[in-house]
Amino acid sequence: MSANLQRVSLQEVSTELRASRKREHILTAAVMVGLGVIAACVATLSATSNLTNTSWWKHPALLGAVAAIVVPVAVWLKIQREHKLLYAPLRQEQIGLTAHLSTQAGLQQSDLPAGLRRGSAAGAGYRYSGIVLAASAIGTFLFCLAVWAIR
Repeated sequence: MSANLQRVSLQEVSTELRASRKREHILTAAVMVGLGVIAACVATLSATSNLTNTSWWKHPALLGAVAAIVVPVAVWLKIQREHKLLYAPLRQEQIGLTAHLSTQAGLQQSDLPAGLRRGSAAGAGYRYSGIVLAASAIGTFLFCLAVWAIR
């Protein structure tokens, strides 16, 4: 493969990696907004509606608590799957292309940024999205359960 084609390939792989990270961040932000909406709806319905005759299992707070767990778990599973099937292989390809181009240019591995050296693993930064999702889910879940408990 010519050096020009390798540079173009490296650029495309890098662009796809950035797009993958943006999807992860957008999904995480969307879940956080959704959990905020769930909490606001539960609080509003509980404050403005007469829910004393509502079955315990139909109470909006209990439904909100279930949604506060189900939605973040589904998004976390999607983020993990994309990391394993898309991000990690692309990252290894990026490292390989960088190593090949740097060898052709006469650079040593020590001249490259640490994340682009041979032997570098795909980042674990996606786990921070999991922490954010878990913290948001737990907070919303506990809020909904508290509202349900004082029904």
